[in-house]
Amino acid sequence: DQYETNIKEKNEKEKEKKLLENNNIELTKLLNKLTIEELEKQYNTTHDAYTLITSTNWVQQRAKLKSNEPCPLCGSTNHPYCNDITKVESISHKLKEQCDLINQKLIEQKENQTKWQSQKNSNEGKISILKIQLNELDDKLTETISKWTKLLSSFSKIQNYSILDKTAIITL
Repeated sequence: DQYETNIKEKNEKEKEKKLLENNNIELTKLLNKLTIEELEKQYNTTHDAYTLITSTNWVQQRAKLKSNEPCPLCGSTNHPYCNDITKVESISHKLKEQCDLINQKLIEQKENQTKWQSQKNSNEGKISILKIQLNELDDKLTETISKWTKLLSSFSKIQNYSILDKTAIITL
């Protein structure tokens, strides 16, 4: 009866361990799909452009530009954003929206990364415990089988002796 209980418990633990291992495989796939570094680069580039276009110094410099005169920074004589502040505001607004969108994606991915990694670590801890428990169950099962083997061997020896040969039975 104990043997069957141990076998049943072992099967349940092996099933649970396999489920956790499969879950970790899926979590690893999800973690590998995260693009945090790429999003950080995109955010930094977009944020730098936004900061540059909205900085007070650049706004003042644009105001100083004159048509058909070279820009002191790049030498261009064409200054499309010099007099039309709405173009600059439009670009600035689009850059700000892009920054916010990228930042939101970054926050979501970092939250997912933390959640998934935590779940994976928890699963790995449970798997370690299950491995120990499975080893203990294997030891119990091996011990039970050994006891049964000895009993069967003793029973076979007893059957070989006649009932009258009590001294031989006692020596077993």
